Parts: sequence; C-alpha cells; structure tokens
Amino acid sequence: MPQDPLAARMVALAHRRGIRQFVKFGVVGIIGAIVDFSTLFVLKEFLQFNLYVANTFSFTAAVCSNFLWNSLWTFRGAFTGRRRHRFLPFLVVSILGLGINQVILYAAHEFTGLEDYQYGYLVAKAIATVVVMVWNFIVNKLWTFRWEW
Repeated sequence: MPQDPLAARMVALAHRRGIRQFVKFGVVGIIGAIVDFSTLFVLKEFLQFNLYVANTFSFTAAVCSNFLWNSLWTFRGAFTGRRRHRFLPFLVVSILGLGINQVILYAAHEFTGLEDYQYGYLVAKAIATVVVMVWNFIVNKLWTFRWEW
C-alpha cells in the first residue's frame, strides 16, 4: 500500500534536529514549570515563606533545572563550552523571557476582554507561555548554547 507523500514529508520533518530539539526544549520547559510551581507551593504553603521570597527561590530552581537539562539533553551536541560560562547567558535569556511573559500576560488579559471571564487569565497565561517558549528556544539555541567563550 503506497504511503501518502504528505505524511511521508511530515514524518521526515519531525526527524530533523531542530524539531527534536524544540520538542526536548518543551519537555525541559514542562519539567521547569513543575519545579517552579511545586517549589513555590511548598515554600509558601508548608514553610510559610513570603510569596516573593518563595517565588525568587522557585524561579531560581526552575532556571537551574532548565539549564542543566538543556545543556545535558536538548543542546548536548552543540554544547562545546564550559557550563559555568553558559549559565549567565541562559539566566539573561530566562529573565528577559519572564519580562516578555509578564507584558504579554498583562496585554492579553487587559486589552482583549479576557478579564471579563472568570478564568480568562489562564488563557492569557497560555498565550504568553507559548510565545516565551519560542523566544527562549530560539535565543538559547542561537546564543546561549552556541557561543564559544
């Protein structure tokens, strides 16, 4: 039975390195989100940390987790420099991504009518998360994990 040419092209595209890296980057991002949210919850709810102190620790834990998994798994073939020299650019990209996330979240929630819905902020957060995931992948691939120090 002949294979559909479009399906064959889609399968070939899925095997390309960039697509695989993007999927791996997404998996690492999900792990990072779990680290971030669970650390925040434990510090705030069980250990009674101030919300902003807890958030600082949870963000830092997620950035460290993401850096480790991205350097060991997602970008391992392109990772030729020393890890400690890659962490600062990764942190800068992550902080800029957080800023972009906040701006998109605010704009999507406040200016699209989503604020009129009980869970509209979750839709706005999803939009921001997708945009920032693409931002983080592109900038980390082109800058953080490619630079030679």
